[in-house]
Amino acid sequence: MVELSDSLCLPVVGDLKPELSKHVDTRVKILELQADQTLFLEGDEADFMFSVISGRLKVFRKSEGKNVYVRDLGPGESGGITSIFLTKPRSATVTASEKTTIATLSKEDLDTAMEKHPALARGLLKILSRQVRSGGRSMAHLLKDTNDGRVQVA
Repeated sequence: MVELSDSLCLPVVGDLKPELSKHVDTRVKILELQADQTLFLEGDEADFMFSVISGRLKVFRKSEGKNVYVRDLGPGESGGITSIFLTKPRSATVTASEKTTIATLSKEDLDTAMEKHPALARGLLKILSRQVRSGGRSMAHLLKDTNDGRVQVA
């Protein structure tokens, strides 16, 4: 059994007031995944967000019928937030690369907590902003300038 601390479950919880942290922590569910076990598939319904407690997850997206590696997620990193906010299917497949423990929070519990505690929404916005910034840096590595001012994939 995994012990939960005030800031262990979801990165955003550590930035919250103690009463909100307790509200969120009581709704968090812990999942243990074995190596190569899939958390969800691209296209699945987005009904929870997650945060890695221990281990590593691999993120893949379909491109031309093949799974293309996107990135790893390790302890303290979160996922699944964008699909919940946009009410869209999962945009990627997530699989454990080793034995991994994650904390999950359902869409319903997240919505309720954000209605009662707007600070939670601000915390999630920080996480999303970091992910967008990180994605932009990753894209920059894939692109190269041409002599005529155009940009092409490296």
